[in-house]
Amino acid sequence: KTVTLAGIALTGTDAGNYSIAATTTNTADITAKALTLTGFDASNKIYDRTTAATIANAGSLTGVIAGDTVSASNTGAAFADKNAGAAKTVTLAGIALSGTDASNYSIATTVTDTATITAKAITLSGGSDSKTYDGTVKLSTGYTLPSVNGASGLISGDTVSLAGVAVYASANAGTVAIQPGTAALSGTDAGNYSLTWNNGSGTIGKASLTVTANNDAKFVTQADAAGFAGVKYSGFVNGETPVVLGGALGLTRSNAGTNGAAAYAGVLVPAGLTSGNYNLTYTGGDYTIVPAQQLLVKVGNISATYGTTPGFTISSVEYLNGGNALTALTQTSASGDTYTYSDGAGGSATFTLGASGTLSTGGKLTTGNYAIDGSGFSKIGSNFNGSPTYTGNLTVTQKALATVASSSPTKIYDGTIGMSGVSLGLTGLVTSDVVNVNGTGAFGSRNVGTSLSYTVSGLNLGGTDASNYYLTGGGSLSGSNGIITAKTLTLTGFDATNKVYDQTTAASIANAGSLTGVISGDTVSASNTGATFADKNAGAAKTVTLAGIALSGTDAGNYSIGATVTDTADITAKAL
Repeated sequence: KTVTLAGIALTGTDAGNYSIAATTTNTADITAKALTLTGFDASNKIYDRTTAATIANAGSLTGVIAGDTVSASNTGAAFADKNAGAAKTVTLAGIALSGTDASNYSIATTVTDTATITAKAITLSGGSDSKTYDGTVKLSTGYTLPSVNGASGLISGDTVSLAGVAVYASANAGTVAIQPGTAALSGTDAGNYSLTWNNGSGTIGKASLTVTANNDAKFVTQADAAGFAGVKYSGFVNGETPVVLGGALGLTRSNAGTNGAAAYAGVLVPAGLTSGNYNLTYTGGDYTIVPAQQLLVKVGNISATYGTTPGFTISSVEYLNGGNALTALTQTSASGDTYTYSDGAGGSATFTLGASGTLSTGGKLTTGNYAIDGSGFSKIGSNFNGSPTYTGNLTVTQKALATVASSSPTKIYDGTIGMSGVSLGLTGLVTSDVVNVNGTGAFGSRNVGTSLSYTVSGLNLGGTDASNYYLTGGGSLSGSNGIITAKTLTLTGFDATNKVYDQTTAASIANAGSLTGVISGDTVSASNTGATFADKNAGAAKTVTLAGIALSGTDAGNYSIGATVTDTADITAKAL
């Protein structure tokens, strides 16, 4: 711009001898003054699958000289990406100045602020379910998690699913709410949503429990024993025992006025127990009135965990002699479950105690109740006659099993938190028994990594011998040794260009190719550092290697790709 030096005048002793032009010019620049836009404020928003941002305050210009007319406009604001997150960068773009003096100022074309994109709520309902009481909060095997597709809140085009296991709010029978349990959102876009769960409603029906009076016996002329020989139970679930029952057990003999020597079927009648989780059915026990001169062997009722060897305890070995007095025999020897008893008057008896019934694959008595009986009976002397009457009951209860991950649960990245093909093991299994365990699992993160947390829920036992066991740990398994490995991608379509010999191995790329195998919704791209021929010499169909291949993008860490990809091209001889 022209700069004029004005009002020039000469001074000094000899000034009168000189003259000078009244004006003199030169050129110089006037640089636009840089303004600052302050106070730009972006608004938080709920995830909407776009980067669009709302401007709460477009800001004001700082640095405008008093009297000048300048204002700022913009073309909008955008988040750095569409995904939910806190303190995300928002850029105010397309900033322009206007007004009479706008040309005298400049301003940066972009200005930033931070704002939050809040996860969008997806609303799902727990639905309904019904099952018979099993002592756990697990839903029935027929229950399925609600589908996210079509759910309130899901934006079309996003990939979100529901993984994990929903549960009953209580294990007890009745109408029970269905809660989310470990159910969580999974899939490429799951991080942009939060789960709002409306509890479902389920019905847990009472399980059947049979209470049966144990068989008992007495000698003729003797009074009935108080409480007789107690009762046995059939139908307890999940390792439960009679302590879960209420009420007071009572036992009566329906033919109490009958005392002749004989066996009376079903006359011992139990009653009086209560339960909120079991429907109780009572079954009568047999009562034998033993005649004189016959042995009565009473064995204590015992309980043994499945797979263990029961230890019998003999309460008494007696007979009623001709003088109507009880004669008690004493033990003289024992070998395993074989015992010898003597009456001290020349009479002795030898017998082997045991219980027989259905055996498991591992050759053990299955869970249930078994009458204790004797075999191999022999006697010396004639102080007592016939075969003994035995009383006593053996209850075989379920064995507790613990579930463990047989090794670090590992899978190849698939964009979800689901755990497919996880191998689980059981500790405490009887040798040769056929039992397996399965469940539904989820990793704590969908991304590649080691030492990942995970939870496997809804564990269930299956197999031929499963009824002899129950699971400890509440039907779930957690750990922190999970592994997700990178998915291998393939670069296809790489195309190298033919060239004329130029004394170098440099190759030109016609097409750098495209990635195959990227999971829908993931952001991954490939770059390279160039391509080279195997050597510099002329030849047809020479190998060209695309080198320095690297992956980038939001999800690049979940993938791997070969370091080199090849094509073929020609180096044509150079004409001289």
